[in-house]
Amino acid sequence: MKNLINILFVQLLFLIPQVAYNQTYDDFYYTQKGKVYLKIVPDRYVVEFPNGVDENLFSQQNIQIEKLRENIFIINSSFNDIQNLFGLSFISPVYETIEGNSIRIMFNEIILRFKEDAQETSKDNIINTFGLVETESTRIFNKFKTNNPLQISKAIFETGLVKYCNPVFKATIPVPYDGYIPTDAYFNKQFYLHNTGQEINDGKSGTPGADIKMPLAWEITKGSEDIVIAIIDEGVLENHPELPAERQVRLPGSNIFWEKLLNHPQLNNDPDDPSPVDNGGNDYQYTNHGNSCAGIAAAEHDNGQGIAGIAPNCKIMPVRIIYWAMGQTNDDYGKAITFAYEKGADIISMSFGWPSEDFYPEVYDAIEDAIEGGCIVIVSAGNNWENNGPAQFPANTDIPLLLSVGASDRNDEKAYYSPIDLAINISAPSHSAYPYQVSGESGQVWTIDFSGNEGRNPWPTDLNTPPPDLGEELPDWGTNNLAYTGRFGGTSAAAPQVAGCAALALSVNSNLSVIQINNLVKHTADKVGPYSYSWNEFMKGHSKELGYGRLNCYRMVKTANDMLVSGVDLYIRDLEDDFGIEPNEAEAGTPMWISPDIWIRNQNDGTVNQIHENPEYSATNPVYVYLRVTNKGEETSTGNEKLHLYWAKAGTDLVWKDYWDGSVSVNGIPMGGILGDQNVPIINP
Repeated sequence: MKNLINILFVQLLFLIPQVAYNQTYDDFYYTQKGKVYLKIVPDRYVVEFPNGVDENLFSQQNIQIEKLRENIFIINSSFNDIQNLFGLSFISPVYETIEGNSIRIMFNEIILRFKEDAQETSKDNIINTFGLVETESTRIFNKFKTNNPLQISKAIFETGLVKYCNPVFKATIPVPYDGYIPTDAYFNKQFYLHNTGQEINDGKSGTPGADIKMPLAWEITKGSEDIVIAIIDEGVLENHPELPAERQVRLPGSNIFWEKLLNHPQLNNDPDDPSPVDNGGNDYQYTNHGNSCAGIAAAEHDNGQGIAGIAPNCKIMPVRIIYWAMGQTNDDYGKAITFAYEKGADIISMSFGWPSEDFYPEVYDAIEDAIEGGCIVIVSAGNNWENNGPAQFPANTDIPLLLSVGASDRNDEKAYYSPIDLAINISAPSHSAYPYQVSGESGQVWTIDFSGNEGRNPWPTDLNTPPPDLGEELPDWGTNNLAYTGRFGGTSAAAPQVAGCAALALSVNSNLSVIQINNLVKHTADKVGPYSYSWNEFMKGHSKELGYGRLNCYRMVKTANDMLVSGVDLYIRDLEDDFGIEPNEAEAGTPMWISPDIWIRNQNDGTVNQIHENPEYSATNPVYVYLRVTNKGEETSTGNEKLHLYWAKAGTDLVWKDYWDGSVSVNGIPMGGILGDQNVPIINP
């Protein structure tokens, strides 16, 4: 016997405009990105039985169903058969999107978010006009029961009072992914970007996951052409297939050492041409060094050949220096840094240095000046093949916010040659853990090379020190294989990885300051290897071997993206890894009273000595409280924002705000109170 059900509402097909049948779609709904066009899936409907249904009827009538919720089913049958067999309560078609062919299964609910300026009377008017019954409310959205969700959601969206309004659909199952995998021929060899344990060179393989997580980062961004990475090195080819001219910012005067080469025209003494020239012999590695660094940072993707760069949509600014040029002075290197900064580089990457005992003020001052001007400066820490030696100059300096980069290996441990030094900020994967004499292997970082028979591929035949074998071709297959090499490495390969990831972070959030990029690099890193990350109470999370850990580009870029907000957003960090994203939950056991942005001094010296002191009472001398406020919004603050300073009697279980505003007293003695307030100065994004 047919189950009798009261018919509350029937969503018949004639509710859809008849003209739709003459088009390629049957209906649509609005999203913040525009309309999503739908077509009806034949003989498949969502049916809701508010008074219940005998589910045995489905099997008795040999009808296929899928139960979505209690009394809500997907029924595979014709509209008329469903109506004749069961009567109807609520029925709606199952849809398929025109673009992407994704199934949309709709409940009798809508979800919306009112605009911030929507008046309460306007909200109430919409709710009453459309007979909405609220089923859920959060600080982000509201959900309402309704009889005709598709049409009503469109009508509400068209009022202009909501940020979005669409039917509530059955969740589509997300597809697990490893992230974006480029089609470049040699990408599988780039273990430093994506380590699956694959064989690299010389029969060697690494540990899966010992990489900087590039495929996941590329799901977020591949960069912006507005972001420029300066590679201060021995030049970058203009005609390399991985870095075509339109991807480079090649500037007059960028061949810094041209005057030193006037007597050597074969080495390129054109002041306006930052192209390298292969000098043959033992100089091969240096003349090609800039190419290799630039390729790691920003080589093309999916161009039918070669490798994949970290930031393939960003631009490279070649600034040419020559390590072995006759007659150069240290201020020439300082000039190169200043040139890149003054010409608008967002990031400067330098994979060179001097012995740790050296100090050149011209270079030091140029780096400091560039950083103070808002440029992110990254320098490799140097290679110490005797193992465990110190970082080299300028990586070992005390320049605030200079990013000094060491190297991890393919197994997430310190590379053999990478320095051990408190100056190391971050590490990125490079090649072998041991020198050739121990491991029998050479550089394993794949990147770009001179085209043809110059550079590292083939391995120069006039070098007497293996590895690899003289004349070895690596790679020896693929399009333009001699324009690539599988034999790069050292901390020189680590620094441009950090530069590329910084470029991606700036691409999604151009408001980020130098200090914010520094914090992102350091505090989104993975703490890998058998090292102590708590050796110094003033450098929480730091190890001498890998700095703050091994670079994690995905976490860095995702956090940068999550930080981006419109308007003004002022914040004070609770912890070193606080990026102003709420909620900010500390790990269990983290002291809540330690903030890198709040410190107390017993004298007026806190702008110089940004280290906390325990306050000491004095009837004549005040205690000074210093606070660092950051604006991570897109707009400049007004200068009218207030900062309130409270005190509370020390304890580990204080609850805001009762213990701080004077609400709690013991024996009539308040346990807290406000000390005062003041306007926050105007702060730019």
